Amino acid sequence: MNFWRPVDAVGNWIREQLDYDAQLRLGVLMVLLGLGLLFYMPFAGEPPVIYFMSAAALIFAGAGVIASVEAAMEASDE
Repeated sequence: MNFWRPVDAVGNWIREQLDYDAQLRLGVLMVLLGLGLLFYMPFAGEPPVIYFMSAAALIFAGAGVIASVEAAMEASDE
């Protein structure tokens, strides 16, 4: 049995279901959620590093999604 077959199946399903607009919205939502965590951080009562790391991960991942969607859109136009 190929270990990667289920992972590839999920990846192909996501690629088929999410068009460029949906992927772009997902990236923007990730960035906005990360910014929301940054604003909530002082009021959380937890160590700030926990919220900062989560917020940074969401912001950078969302920016990566947005950049990759833009690159894919430009590549498909050619």
